[in-house]
Amino acid sequence: MKFLCHVHTVQRLAPGIYQVILAPHYPLDFKAGQYLKLTLAGKDRYFSIASCPSQPGLIELHIGASKSDEGVLSAIAALHEFKEAELSLEIEGPLGDAWLRKESNNSILLIAGGTGISYIMSLLKNALHHKMGQSIYVYWGVKGISQLYLHSDLLMLSEQHPNLHYVFSLEEPCNSMIGREGLVIDAILNDFSNLRDFDIYLCGPMNMVKDGKKYLLEKGNVSAKNIYGDAVHYV
Repeated sequence: MKFLCHVHTVQRLAPGIYQVILAPHYPLDFKAGQYLKLTLAGKDRYFSIASCPSQPGLIELHIGASKSDEGVLSAIAALHEFKEAELSLEIEGPLGDAWLRKESNNSILLIAGGTGISYIMSLLKNALHHKMGQSIYVYWGVKGISQLYLHSDLLMLSEQHPNLHYVFSLEEPCNSMIGREGLVIDAILNDFSNLRDFDIYLCGPMNMVKDGKKYLLEKGNVSAKNIYGDAVHYV
């Protein structure tokens, strides 16, 4: 489905990470875990929805853009132009079938790499909104401390919800933060020897998703049907 929206906000959350908030002309009906297609600077781009479906008035996206990624930087510039000119932007969506399985009683493992946390946050907010009582684990892997742009939010949520457990892992060690070091998938496999009774949601860079799926299947006693993520089907 195609729909029109205005660009409400474009702001930097952290070095190389931008928050984009879209205001649809009409509330968007979507499921937690779906994504949108935007055509910007002549190229189709796909972004996970970070918002919770219980708040459909504004749609939040997180976009990672390194200094060397001219294509994504051009997309950010185009979004700024739409905002400043107050032009309507055509969006396609919601897309994807890796949404939250609310009917399941399995424990939930949410795995994010980098800005893949946007997908994870939509799932998490929706699970908490629906008062899903099973254990929920969030594992977030980033390269460096500056990329933990939702760290405070996740700490606060874990304090408010006893069934929520949050772990982060830094690929670049930092003495000022008490977290894990190394790859996030290694932290998970170190903590869990058997993930058979989990629903697992996975989002991040393609190589991270590919390796994560491989190691979960090989070492985590996981069934492929219990691993969700839009990139999971392609790796």
